[in-house]
Amino acid sequence: MMLSDPIAIIAAVVSVLEGLHIIYYIGGSFASSLYGIPRSSQDVDIIADIRPEHVNSFVQNLQAEFYVDETMVRNAISHKTSFNIIHFVSSFKIDIFLAQDTSYSKKEISRRNLHVLRKEPLFEAYFASAEDIILEKLIWFKLSNEVMNTQWKDVLGIMRVRKGSLDIDYLKHWSTVLDVSDLLEKAFIYV
Repeated sequence: MMLSDPIAIIAAVVSVLEGLHIIYYIGGSFASSLYGIPRSSQDVDIIADIRPEHVNSFVQNLQAEFYVDETMVRNAISHKTSFNIIHFVSSFKIDIFLAQDTSYSKKEISRRNLHVLRKEPLFEAYFASAEDIILEKLIWFKLSNEVMNTQWKDVLGIMRVRKGSLDIDYLKHWSTVLDVSDLLEKAFIYV
């Protein structure tokens, strides 16, 4: 089956992850568009707890439709970094970040939630929580020396759309732990 619709492409990857019982969630701009103000993107970020024993099946299940390099996957697992897979037909890219072994990463995983992305045929996928997307975007914004305006706009978009439903205590606690509390306070001024 040749896929070209981004939702169908994501569904194909999520299906493999779920089939292998790999814990995952979608993050990045795709998630911020779900929670905030939509914007286009040519890729999607997935955070996954892929382990060495998953690699052979993971690669075999994707290689007909995706460029996926087994060595890159194994290196990413060894170093807890990331790798990407690219859909042959559309060139749509999926960046897969390995789940980290930190208290915050474990909290993010425990707070992931299921969202319907398509009703017919039904496709649901796990996403990071709105609060965790805000925190991750603030981290990336800080790492860019506060010049990645798309990250900042995504934060403000989520905060405006989700105003009144965000867990402010959670945001304040983890923004302090993650050293982005100054940026969170600045964001509150703008919303």
